[in-house]
This record gives sequence, C-alpha cells and structure tokens, in this order.
Amino acid sequence: MGKIQTWLNDLSQEVISWRRHFHQFPELSWEENKTAKFISGLLCQWGYKVYDDFQKTAVLAHGKLNPGLKILLRADMDALEIEEQGCLDFKSKYPGVMHACGHDGHIAMLLGVAKLLSEISPELKGSVVFCFQPAEEGGAGGQEVVNSELVKSMGIEEAYALHLYTGAPTGAFICPDKEFLASADEFEFIVHGISTHGAMPHTGIDPIVIGADLVLAVQSVISRNMNPLDQTVMTIGKFSSGQAHNVIPDRAQLLGSFRTFSEPNRNFIKTRLQEIKEGCGLTHRTKIDLNFYASYPPTRNHPEQARDFRKAAQGICDSLIENQLLLVAEDFSFYLNKYPGAMAFLGAGGSNSTQQYPPHHSSNFNFDENALIKGVEIFWNLIQLKLGKS
Repeated sequence: MGKIQTWLNDLSQEVISWRRHFHQFPELSWEENKTAKFISGLLCQWGYKVYDDFQKTAVLAHGKLNPGLKILLRADMDALEIEEQGCLDFKSKYPGVMHACGHDGHIAMLLGVAKLLSEISPELKGSVVFCFQPAEEGGAGGQEVVNSELVKSMGIEEAYALHLYTGAPTGAFICPDKEFLASADEFEFIVHGISTHGAMPHTGIDPIVIGADLVLAVQSVISRNMNPLDQTVMTIGKFSSGQAHNVIPDRAQLLGSFRTFSEPNRNFIKTRLQEIKEGCGLTHRTKIDLNFYASYPPTRNHPEQARDFRKAAQGICDSLIENQLLLVAEDFSFYLNKYPGAMAFLGAGGSNSTQQYPPHHSSNFNFDENALIKGVEIFWNLIQLKLGKS
C-alpha cells in the first residue's frame, strides 16, 4: 500500500465524523456562522492562512502561495429549511433545518484534502485556494464570492467543485465537457383584483380567474413556443389568494421558476412572460406585476479542465460519464463564467444500479459515506495533476 493510500485510510473516519458533525448542526443560507467557525478553527490548526471575515460567512484559506497556477477548490456550506424525518444517529438537532443536499459531505471532503495537503506538504508548482461558500441554495452565494475583492486579489486561474449525487451509484463520476446543469430563474406574478361578494362577480375583478389563465399561459410557453428537443421545464409552485368561500379577493400571488440550458432560451422565456403579463392584464382590464428574483446561469464545464477532472478520477471511480444533462441548477456556474474549470457529480447512491439512498431535498435524505474518501482522493489527484512537480 502506498503512502497516500495509508494517509487516506487513516483519514477516512475523520472525514465521516466531520460530515456527521455538520449534519447535526445545519445552518441556513447566510447563517452558517458556527459552520464557518468550525472550519476556520481546523484550517488555522493546520497552518493555513484563513480569511473568515468576508462575504458574511464565507471562509477562504491557502498555504504558501507559490509561483505558478492558482486553482480554487470549492465546497458549499448551507442547509435547507426542511424538517428531517429520518432516524439517523446523527440527525439534525435544529428543528426545521437539515442538510438535504450533501453540503455537509462537501465540506468534509474539502477539509479532508486540506488536512492531507498540510500534513504531506508536497512541493507544488502553484497554489491551492480552499473556498467554503455560503448560500448556494437560492442565495447566489457563489456570485457574491467570485465578485468579492478578496477573491479577485487571489489571482485564481481555474476552479473546481464536487457535488455528491445519490442519483448515481457510488463510484460514478459525471463530468461533461460542456453544458451540464441547467439555469434557474424564479419569478412572481402579482394580480391586482377588486374584491367583492361572491354573488356579485360583475362588480369586482377576480384575481383567481386571472391567475388560472396565467398558469395555463406560462405552460404553453414550453409546450408551444419552445423546440421540443430543448430540455426546458416551467413550474408554478405556489398560487395563493383569498381567505373565504364567498369573497372574491383583491390580490393573487403566483410563484414559479423555469430551467433551461441556453442563454437564448432564458431570454426568450423572460420576454414571453412579460408578454403574457401584458396580454392577461389587457384581457382582464387589470394590473399584473411580474418580478424576477434569484437567477442562476447554466453550469458549463470547460473541456480541458473537465478532462483533467475525469483523469483525476480514473482508478478511483468505476464509471466516468462524459455526457449527461441534469435540470438541477448550481451557483458554481458563476465561478465557471469567470474562470476555466469544471464541476463533477460524484455518485453516492450505493453499490447497486437501483437507487438505495433518498433523493436530494427529501426529508429523509442521506448518502453513502463511502463516497467521501473517494472525493478526497479525487481532489488530491487533481492537485497533483495540475500542480505536482514531476
């Protein structure tokens, strides 16, 4: 057994223990204060230069900054507003908050490679910057981090991230050369009606009927305006209005989102939503507001960096998948719009082809912890591939 394998075997249980710690103490977007403090404490203990006073709860760290290529490795830290229903020994201790997307594992993997790098201290022809990022779950924390003056001053040249994925068997490595994950755009319609008695609808303007028209109209954007070969999805996730059975209310709210893989499609859908808003408003003789909120661009890997990432996974992962599209979104897209780099999904769904672990964002989410040390080793191989002195 080689020296690195011995180190990895010794490190494996520690990485799992970190993951379980973070799982028990999850924190929502922009509230990851205890998480950041725990991370900073370990990194300082290992001798890293740590920056933990920027972008609210973000943590950045590096060792000696050598001449040569500077690569950034990123892990997201935030949890979700979900009540955990599972029966894990390390179940969330915070009511209504849980790690249901694997971010606890992402932190643990990145800490693992940081510890390994500090203890082995190889000579590198470049530098590694570790980034522990807040607010991936809808808060666009990645955008805040890459636009920060601190990160700009680091001279980052490439960026990489791993995401655990229970939709693939443990040992699968999904890393396409191009488009990988979809964009995500959130929107809101506010329909302004005129309240009246349910027996006299002609004296008011019914925002519920108008809202129903909006639901059907926005779905027709996908089914009738988009190329059927384009992977695009539109969802109305909330429709709220009224409080009584016999009162026409004065307001309705609709919340929705759409996902696609191309910027032209994103722009087209936004234009169509504006046109639908105007058309429905004219048809029903009322005012409709349309607001756009959190917006993530598609995640597109860079071919050279994606190939390097797959090369780093060779011998560790059983299958290297180069062509797969997923309609989930990730704010690592902001990094890849600024730096060459790649994101990969690391299978953590168990040993069989049938998914053994619950899907992401479910209230009983968990993953195969055997994937964690694989992630550490992949990151280690990537560092050696990009920065190692032959």
